[in-house]
Amino acid sequence: MPILTKGIELIDANAFSGSMEPLRNELGIYWETETSTDGSVVTTFKRGLEGSIERRVDYTLGQNQISYEILSLGGITSRSERLRYVELQPAFQVTASTDKIVPNFKIPGRFYGNENKIRSDSEWKAYLLGGTYGEKTYPGIYSTEVFDDYGTSYGLPYSLAEFNSLYGLTGYGYQSSSIVYHYNQHLPKFESWAATTSTILLPNTAQMGLLSETNASIFPISEVITRDGEYPESLETILQTSPTTVLPHTYYTVDTATNQYVDVTKNLRDYLEALPFYPLSDKTVSTISIGSNNLLYNKDSSNLIFDNIASGDARAVLGNYPMYTSIDFYRPAREGTSFRDIFNEADFSSELLSLLAIVFEGSSTEKTYVTKVKQDTISNKELNETETVSSTGIRVLDAVDALTSGYALMGDLAPLNVRSLLVPGLAAAEAGGDQFAEGALSLDPLSNSTRFLNSYTTLTTLTRLLSLLDSEHTTEDIADDLNHFEINVRGKNGMYALLQKAGAPNYKETIAYRLEKTDALGNVQNVWFYNDPPSDTNEQRFQYWDSQVKYGETYTYNIYAYVMITGMKYRMADLRIGKNIGTGSISFFNPLIDDFSTTDKFCVQFQDPTTGETVDQLFASSDIKWSAYGGEEYHGVYNELAADNTFSSNAQALSEYPYLADFNLYYEPTLQILQIPVDSNAVTILDNPAPGLDVVPFQVIDNSQKIGFYIQAEVYQPMATFPTIIQTSDEAYKTDYLTSTGLSESDEIGRPPVSDQAFIQIFRRDTKPSTYRDFNNHLYKTIPLKIRGDISTEMSYYQPSKAFHDTIETNKKYYYVMRLLNAHQEPGQPSAIIEAELVDDGGYKYALFKELFEEDLADEVFVNPSVKFKKLFQIIPNFQQLALDTRNVDFTETAESQISALSVGSPGLEESIFDQAFKIRLTSKKTGKKIDLNLTFNLTEEV
Repeated sequence: MPILTKGIELIDANAFSGSMEPLRNELGIYWETETSTDGSVVTTFKRGLEGSIERRVDYTLGQNQISYEILSLGGITSRSERLRYVELQPAFQVTASTDKIVPNFKIPGRFYGNENKIRSDSEWKAYLLGGTYGEKTYPGIYSTEVFDDYGTSYGLPYSLAEFNSLYGLTGYGYQSSSIVYHYNQHLPKFESWAATTSTILLPNTAQMGLLSETNASIFPISEVITRDGEYPESLETILQTSPTTVLPHTYYTVDTATNQYVDVTKNLRDYLEALPFYPLSDKTVSTISIGSNNLLYNKDSSNLIFDNIASGDARAVLGNYPMYTSIDFYRPAREGTSFRDIFNEADFSSELLSLLAIVFEGSSTEKTYVTKVKQDTISNKELNETETVSSTGIRVLDAVDALTSGYALMGDLAPLNVRSLLVPGLAAAEAGGDQFAEGALSLDPLSNSTRFLNSYTTLTTLTRLLSLLDSEHTTEDIADDLNHFEINVRGKNGMYALLQKAGAPNYKETIAYRLEKTDALGNVQNVWFYNDPPSDTNEQRFQYWDSQVKYGETYTYNIYAYVMITGMKYRMADLRIGKNIGTGSISFFNPLIDDFSTTDKFCVQFQDPTTGETVDQLFASSDIKWSAYGGEEYHGVYNELAADNTFSSNAQALSEYPYLADFNLYYEPTLQILQIPVDSNAVTILDNPAPGLDVVPFQVIDNSQKIGFYIQAEVYQPMATFPTIIQTSDEAYKTDYLTSTGLSESDEIGRPPVSDQAFIQIFRRDTKPSTYRDFNNHLYKTIPLKIRGDISTEMSYYQPSKAFHDTIETNKKYYYVMRLLNAHQEPGQPSAIIEAELVDDGGYKYALFKELFEEDLADEVFVNPSVKFKKLFQIIPNFQQLALDTRNVDFTETAESQISALSVGSPGLEESIFDQAFKIRLTSKKTGKKIDLNLTFNLTEEV
């Protein structure tokens, strides 16, 4: 099955093997990173060594009779085998501090040492606290440090580039995120005005769409749109289409009823082109500037934005706004709603966003998480499921602390550089109710009524959230994350359950999003959105259009999800270590055999590990009375020594194990808000590449030595890829364009240029190039195509074709390449390279033209220019030429004396090959070329 969203696990670094939490390391309850056989890194969770349920215990605590099962202590649950077990005592669980508003608890615990591995009380102490005993050095298992578990899981969309590659291979419906720009219309006058206007004062299509749905008037938003009421047309008219009998330049439909054209954006274009003539008042500019850093969209306004912003004509008009950045991704589905139910009931969405905007950056801290990502990837054109592990810093904020500290701030929104657009549901407006029940900027933010509403909703929300952390009021989907250590086997085994909880993700909800926008000068604007996706649809998309952008400028967008999760914070304290002071036999009623049993036990006295003073044990008490089995003694809450020794105190205990240590576990359930990155992209508003062009060369038939080229723009090719680069300056355009659109170099652009072709660039050189880049410094001519401008409409008109003439020398080759530039001077696909030569043949001059494509330019490179001859043929003398002639040899003499009598060559051979020259000619069957080889055979003597 394909992985349609990236599965992200954020694992608390404390939960890993080798972390600073010593007890977790000793029990072996941790995450571990391993390298698999194929070299990939994977993480697995180890749950430690398991015990087994063995005994049932009944006792009376006050007026309550308690029954529970406990784990056998006979097993070993530690990696070093020096610790048998660590057990909690839920019977003595109490509230740790009444000064804290968060539910917080204290519960006693006990370590049981393994007497087969621990040799003395001194070694037991070293094992607990860390230190050296004999030849062994112990790291310790007891720590007073505060540890926590804020791990969770999350689903993130694939980036646009990842989606394109995955979808192109599989066709599966992967969820994706995109941050891309849309350049729809070329309005030179508007673009010139926008270039010199503050970004925050540019039209905001999101706000225009919202106000079109509510018919509201919100200062200063309405004043910006209506230009302080000076623009003669209403917002409703601006966002209407306009019928016309004249074919519109672009973006039109046809009304079949009237058989008229419908110009979709005429009123919008008129409005935008008129903006320079309607400057804003100083008051409006000042008010907008106060809230420029943070723009907040509460529950109702966010839902309207995510529901396509506007409807009807307004939707079509805004969708064709000249230029904007669109941010689009799927929001996580199937999340719980416990937190957002509280926010919605308390009308807290506006205050929540204000709180996040105010305190998050200042009060949050960075926490290290190990991030495990499971996703689909493509390798060698095959789909693979991969898992990657990395260390990531995540900003976290304690939600309760934030609400508590923010409570005092919520009455003073105005000085906090926060601007909030508060638009309640339409139903209230249609019913004639108060459209701004939550308060808006049209109200005085420092008024007593606004202070009271903000403070009241904050306090209400805080109270209800705290009730979720209480074991009596929590919801079912959160209950499993909150260890309250009930009086049962789960409570007794609570230390293990607490540590093992790190293996499962905590409950989470995405409560808000932030869109961080940074321009080239470092100016930052944050747009905050409350997240309240509909529960009755699977289409849960985040959709936002940022129209406050300028042509040619780069903006970096970062999307963050604010995820509230449950977690647990805990620490150990009040350690007291048992010291053996004797042994004794105990008789007790054993329900397992329904009779009395006798056993030997150790008498242990507890001491403060720092001072050595005798102190009471924490795990058991002499005050507990049994209700079953005649009050006999059992393992648990009752101090067994108290029944036989009236002189003993609660500092002494009887135990079947000699090594004990008691401690208090302090813990509290908490709520954290995590800032999780969703997507990021740098976007530059650019026109699409200019069209390609057709070039027809010709010769001027006279003695002027002129040649010419007829150049005409091609029809837009939707399947074209990004044009071939010529000039170094083209690289920046290519990089910005592909990054801003989420395309790769091999992807089809699929979008025509918006502005007309405005220039022809002609490059010329007199040596043959090897690539198009060789024309980089050889720009020869730039020819404008603009004919005139229409003063009434301020439209520019351009020639679709042009003839170019050039005077050249005869009998010399020239190389030309041409390309079109659009009105923004972005280039299109260059023509083929044209090799031109004017031949002077004894006074008769004629032109030769040849088209060269890039594959024709590079000279052929011979990788292996020579071949050993023996691999082609072999020349071997005939055997007769090599035979020995011994007719004149006297074999009775020594061999040395007869060398001169020996000759080479068979008797009767007419001619020897030695000392002769031979010529061999090779002729190519393919080209007819010939090569001659001269061969000589030499005869040498060796003695």
